[in-house]
Amino acid sequence: MPTLLLAVASCGQPTQSATSQRLWTMADLQASFQGGSTCVNPANLPCDYFVAKGIGDEGDVLQFKAAFSEGQPMGYITTDFWANYPQIWLEPMYILVTAWNDKAPGANRLRDAKGDPSPPIFSIGTQSAFWSPFWQTFYVEVPAGTPSTRYTSTRQLFDDHLVMHPGPNRFASIAPDGLTLPSAGDIADAIANRSPNDPTAFLRVGKVEDVAASSKTAFGWLDGVLVPFFDFGTDNFDANADQEIQDVPLFLFEKYDPNGVLKPLGVANVGGVAPLFSHVPGRISASNRPQFGALWRLHIVTLPAKAAEFTPVNETAATTAVGTVVTVADLNTMIGRVALDATCFDDLPAKGLSACIWLDSQRAIEDNLGEKAIQRTDLQPACPFVMFEGQPVPFEPPPPPPPVMQ
Repeated sequence: MPTLLLAVASCGQPTQSATSQRLWTMADLQASFQGGSTCVNPANLPCDYFVAKGIGDEGDVLQFKAAFSEGQPMGYITTDFWANYPQIWLEPMYILVTAWNDKAPGANRLRDAKGDPSPPIFSIGTQSAFWSPFWQTFYVEVPAGTPSTRYTSTRQLFDDHLVMHPGPNRFASIAPDGLTLPSAGDIADAIANRSPNDPTAFLRVGKVEDVAASSKTAFGWLDGVLVPFFDFGTDNFDANADQEIQDVPLFLFEKYDPNGVLKPLGVANVGGVAPLFSHVPGRISASNRPQFGALWRLHIVTLPAKAAEFTPVNETAATTAVGTVVTVADLNTMIGRVALDATCFDDLPAKGLSACIWLDSQRAIEDNLGEKAIQRTDLQPACPFVMFEGQPVPFEPPPPPPPVMQ
């Protein structure tokens, strides 16, 4: 089976097969955007697919992508992209503390002269072929009063034989200068484009400001140099005992055009939650933090001829039909989803949303299309969640409650 380059939903033509390894970092994706008509990116997509101009004078901004998962709206941001890599690895990141507290590992962070936490220390940078934004944190004990600039590289930590304690996994990607995370305004525009009649139907709980707060810009040490990075918090991906990052499917829809050419349908992607056909539910924390995803495996889904996206035009037709049993609010939530057989749109006024089989979850795609319609590729984008089930993803899990005093 040939390996496809990324034919991500919404645009792009069928692409050529790829056989060589290739890593695109955020710097590469930004350079692609700045390259104009000569850009090269993971999928031969428009130059502004991953990076675009922000609102006003924001400069270059990573794109927020609206999609669906588990039958609900979700949103993610792409930071890195691999083609034909056998495995993506967990790498170590070091955080300095002046005393170890296993109940609250970050409680005693080393502070700088301003009282701010000292920057973390990265073990590897984006110029390495082994680059990965997936980290296992290690808390490193240093004496109280240590200057925040005393340790700026991993070699210094090991030369001094400092005590280290393993911590949680963390997604953090080193960023190039001049690139920013999407603002609340950028995210609001992306949601409005996906759900034009009522953007609030896509973001069901919370505000776009809370979605934007799901990731933060910070600085860390890499071989003695402070570098910017985008931090998406902890406990938001899975790694096995061999420190290999576990991917889950990201489904992209394609369909044959009238000339028999298979082309991207141009609709929202669907995020999976577990290995294909495993029927394992995704793990989600009590605070709405998906503990899967962040690393995806692209799967191309070939749709039958009658499948189609539910659009604002379909919504208007359904809500103006005589005797309709569905509300505008109900139909707003379905805009952008793909139905297995679009003739069901005519039955919505009489039967409601259950008239259609909606392909908006991994299980729905597997059960209704089967293995032959789904093509696994060797393409793996890093796309951490910032919104799940229509709600902002909190940056960090809430701290554990204090112990009950007896």
